[in-house]
Amino acid sequence: MSDVTATSVTAERFRLIDQAGELKAIMKTKQNEPVLQFMDDEHQVRFEVKLENDWPILTMSSGDDQTEIQFGMVDGKPSLFFNDGKGAMRMGIALSKPDGAPRLVILDQHEQPRFALVQDTDGTPRVIATDQVGGKYKLMWFAAQKPPASNPD
Repeated sequence: MSDVTATSVTAERFRLIDQAGELKAIMKTKQNEPVLQFMDDEHQVRFEVKLENDWPILTMSSGDDQTEIQFGMVDGKPSLFFNDGKGAMRMGIALSKPDGAPRLVILDQHEQPRFALVQDTDGTPRVIATDQVGGKYKLMWFAAQKPPASNPD
């Protein structure tokens, strides 16, 4: 194969192959958004960098089309999501949309929130659990405490 030199190349898709001609990476657009995918030896996408709704997203996969880890920006805030082997989101760590307060949410196999550690917009930390029918239980709820009254003597 000969070298090609150019100052600009325009294409709808770029394919990177190894010396044996095996596909290793592809750069393309999907729904008018840029996507860069890296493949394993079985041609399964294992690592992907893309823009989705103008949000940057980095995805690492086990190679069986079930996303395992996804890191990105959602509503301008960093987020990290973990999926099980069936593709269901099971845990998320993110900063909230309004003020950037930290949140950790654990979900069941049906992607229903079951446990959460959150910080309210006023800084109050909360620990919440949810049962199978959606009932919420406040396990810990910290409220601001007033300082003790001063002793006038």
